[in-house]
Amino acid sequence: MKTTVSYRDFGAVGDGITNDFFAIKATHEYANANGLSVVAHPEDTYLIGDTRDREGLVHSVEIKTDVDWCGASFIIEDTNFIHFDGTGVTKKDIFYILPDSEPTLIEDRELLDSLAKSGLNPDTKRINLPGVDYPVMIIPYSSTNRVYRRIGFGSHLGGLTHEVIVLDGEGNIDPETPVLFNYDYIDYIKVVDLRVRPLTVQNGTFTTRASHIDILERDESGKVLRARNGFIQRGLKITRSHTTVKNVKHYVTGEITLAEQASGILGPTYNGFFEVSGAHGVTIEDCVLTGKRCFRKNNVPGAGSGTSGSYDYTGDDCNKLVFKNCHQSNFWITIDMETGEVKPATKDTPGAVHSLRQTSFGGIDFAVYWGLGGVNYTKNMEFIGSTMSRFDAHAGLYNGKVIDSTYNTISIVGGGHMIIENSTWVGEGIKYGDALFGMREDYGSPWDGTVTVKNVKAYILTDRPSFLIRHGYINWYPGYQSCFPNVEVEGLTYYDQETGEPLPDGYNINLTRPTLKDEPAIHLPTTTASHPIYAKVDLDGDGFVDGTDIPYDGVPSNSGVMHPTSYKNENPVRPPLFIKILQSENKYIFRVPDTSGSGISDGKYYDELDSLGGFFGDTKFYFGNGADEYYLGTNHSDTATFEFVKT
Repeated sequence: MKTTVSYRDFGAVGDGITNDFFAIKATHEYANANGLSVVAHPEDTYLIGDTRDREGLVHSVEIKTDVDWCGASFIIEDTNFIHFDGTGVTKKDIFYILPDSEPTLIEDRELLDSLAKSGLNPDTKRINLPGVDYPVMIIPYSSTNRVYRRIGFGSHLGGLTHEVIVLDGEGNIDPETPVLFNYDYIDYIKVVDLRVRPLTVQNGTFTTRASHIDILERDESGKVLRARNGFIQRGLKITRSHTTVKNVKHYVTGEITLAEQASGILGPTYNGFFEVSGAHGVTIEDCVLTGKRCFRKNNVPGAGSGTSGSYDYTGDDCNKLVFKNCHQSNFWITIDMETGEVKPATKDTPGAVHSLRQTSFGGIDFAVYWGLGGVNYTKNMEFIGSTMSRFDAHAGLYNGKVIDSTYNTISIVGGGHMIIENSTWVGEGIKYGDALFGMREDYGSPWDGTVTVKNVKAYILTDRPSFLIRHGYINWYPGYQSCFPNVEVEGLTYYDQETGEPLPDGYNINLTRPTLKDEPAIHLPTTTASHPIYAKVDLDGDGFVDGTDIPYDGVPSNSGVMHPTSYKNENPVRPPLFIKILQSENKYIFRVPDTSGSGISDGKYYDELDSLGGFFGDTKFYFGNGADEYYLGTNHSDTATFEFVKT
């Protein structure tokens, strides 16, 4: 009995020249309809070019059965494709790994109101969905509040309050996916059936020949008029739970070069090649990912300032996303400073630097590559045994792990337990200093929980300050309570990134960036120096910027409106319960802002006495070899671990 079908069965040529897309599509359609696995021939190279049919309709390949590409190669030909050509050819992924049935929606108003009334909040342990007596992942949506409101990006107002919650067959909430928000009103609930057969897609090598089109629009004289922003989407998207992608390698060639960028060309951006959305239990294992070029915008009209770039993985509305034994092909690189040629390297290659290292070419300062990936509305993401530049959670993460891995940066927004263990951190080389981990200040710098750092090797540049925690304060309402994380550190060793030598005992590490020097009252209802910032919107139509008495028509900026007289704190930050740094062998001095020196109330967060201890007034600072030695607050003498510095 036939159990497999191959691309050759449906006319694929595999010569790397012929566009085999529609033969590949037909193969999977037949396999899906007949429950067959798909195989490829290891010696074949399949070119995937234009995915439009004769009528101009853009197609994709749907995968619902196991796939073994058997080591075959695929070329995704994007050289002359761009997101603004009006064809839509770059708006659909090549492959979609799909569930057998689409998610359903609960929209019954009576039922939704009943669920909200009975309680859907952080205290909820069980959710009764009539007729659902099997494991599901639900995503409730509420329009009464927007969360993960991002400052500085078009005054982004965030998304509807929502999150992923996993239920067993009796409606019990998985403790790893607790309810994070209060849902007094529910617009609808998406239900993902978890009774799905595990699926494996494996053993293929993909090379994206990147789009090589300048996104800058110019007039006849060559003057830049604007940048045509947008993302190219031509990858592998996974919306099926219990999916494993194994030994799939993705490389990128043909990007805009450093020399071209120095001449004024700005390259396009991509969504991730590996995309996970609305799925539970997805493992990316033994795979190769590739960082994509970082572009400096230089205040181009319509493009803004700063940098732009592309990810190679993304995750949205998913739970238990695991990267296991994965490797970034260009984590280490060499740069020819005369020609601008960039090549993948190893750590031991002469002249090698990591891909996020700040550099200068043609008078432009920037990182050569963008960070590898990021997620939104995700719970339980893990790097295990992997080497990848960026662990990034934009719009929320609950629980994360970086175990036995090497990374450049951890930027997290959310809460739960973040574990960094038996790993190596290589600092990016940012001019104002790097941090072992950080919370994204554009989302309010929140982590409502504990970050554990255990047995970590940290490689830093010694010509600039180094921080344990990157934290920034902006007086902007992100949609939730911002929290400074509890921190526990044990077995942390610092090295000079240039020489590889360990740093001596007594070396100074800053606990956090000097946010509290600029604004000591970040935890109180009223600030001392920070005016609140509001989005330039007038949703209620009263002619004023929402939340202010500032006339909407009189505001010139779309990036945020600062109130000129108010000192209301729109983003109170909850201080940490404890900072625990245990040192037995390598002893460093962690410099802590002495918040008692500001004369600011401690806010009575954790005791009944107002000690004027400031932000850290009720924080326990553990030090030494044991867990029983600590100072409460910062108005104390220095220890072998902490130096309390007047701000």
